[in-house]
Parts: sequence; C-alpha cells; structure tokens
Amino acid sequence: MVRSADQSKGINQLRGTAVIIAGSGMCTGGRIKHHLVNNIGRRRARSCLWAISEGTLGREILEGARDVRILGKATAGGARVEDQRLFGHATG
Repeated sequence: MVRSADQSKGINQLRGTAVIIAGSGMCTGGRIKHHLVNNIGRRRARSCLWAISEGTLGREILEGARDVRILGKATAGGARVEDQRLFGHATG
C-alpha cells in the first residue's frame, strides 16, 4: 500500500507484474492517471475497470477508445481492457 504521491510514482519504476487498485473516480482525478500514462500503451498491460460512469476517462478507455487524453497528452491506447461484466459483477 502506498500513502504518498512519491510512493505512488515509484510504482512506475517497477519492471515486473503489479496490481494497482484505485477507488471510484480515480481515472478522472486521481494518481491512477500517472499509471495509465505509463502503461496504457503497453500491449502486455491489462486494465480491469468496474462500474465506470459515463462521460469519464475510465469509460472512454473501457469502451475501446484507441486515443485518449491523459494529463493533457494524447496517448495511444493498446493495453488490454477488461470489462467488469467478465467477472460476473453488475454495473452500478
């Protein structure tokens, strides 16, 4: 578990497998955006998104957008994105 912004940024230096869990709304206004910028273009990366609200960055990614803006930068997608319905969860 990381508690500070610096610890969170340090995750981006990992070169192995990592699971990053963030709360609701973090694709729009949280630290997770830095992790998305660093990983969304990686073909071996996978993002699992749950109950993402319409009109948000998370929903845009979930719906398969190939190019998204994250932190003011155009970012080419490519990471595999898993919809929560694949795991038997209802959207809420």
